[in-house]
Amino acid sequence: MSEEVAAFVRQVARSAYGIGLQAGVGAMETAGCIISYLAAHPEHIETFTANGSTIDLPDDWLDGGCLPWQAVNGNIVHPSEARAAREAKRAGAPA
Repeated sequence: MSEEVAAFVRQVARSAYGIGLQAGVGAMETAGCIISYLAAHPEHIETFTANGSTIDLPDDWLDGGCLPWQAVNGNIVHPSEARAAREAKRAGAPA
């Protein structure tokens, strides 16, 4: 493995650990969210690696990725479903 790839993986882990501590959420899940977002939006990889943080990523980085997750109710949710629900809520549709 190249040192560049190893450094990127460490950077994702450090960022996820910091977010997890601050937000009271799992760092492993947060790392997956970061990877999911960057896989769907590789144009933001340089932004992430420049500062090692999600602070400069768009606000939708949490559900703007490409990987599904398991919701609290046990359902598997695809990011497109979360985005559609958010848009429906903004439009005033019933929950």
